[in-house]
Amino acid sequence: MFDLDPTTWLQMVLRFIHFLAGITWIGILYFFNLVNVPTMKALDAATKGKVVPELMPRALFWFRWGALFTWLSGFIYFAWIIIGEQGAHSAILIWLVGWVVAWGIIFGLLQPVSGALNKGMVLGIIVAVLVLVIGVVLIQGVGGGLPTSRSKAIAVGGGLGTIMLLNVWGII
Repeated sequence: MFDLDPTTWLQMVLRFIHFLAGITWIGILYFFNLVNVPTMKALDAATKGKVVPELMPRALFWFRWGALFTWLSGFIYFAWIIIGEQGAHSAILIWLVGWVVAWGIIFGLLQPVSGALNKGMVLGIIVAVLVLVIGVVLIQGVGGGLPTSRSKAIAVGGGLGTIMLLNVWGII
């Protein structure tokens, strides 16, 4: 049907897995925010005691594993692209460490505090600036900078995905 080489097929499969797992991850997130939270507020304690033990473990299972499969398939694809573009295995490690450090800083900012850091808008601006700075530093600095717009876009999107994955598995 298609005259594509095995590498192209494998990359298409990775993107398809990434897409389906991402739908699962984000779909469950929307369920939590748009359906579950308002519903739980409307239920009495006895009903919650019956619903929550049945519902939440299942929902969190799909939420966590959807996040992991989305991230893992995207990370494998990104690594494949970077190694193919510049052949630098160290660039992947530097990228991953940079985003994990960014998440660590965000995690530290989310710890209970008082004053300005206790305001959502202030915290949001700090996180946005941190993500912008780490994104620019890594894109320009990894192996002299990432060579193509494709790898730069994946690096930023994957970095945000890494922060989100660590939130799912480390905080939620």
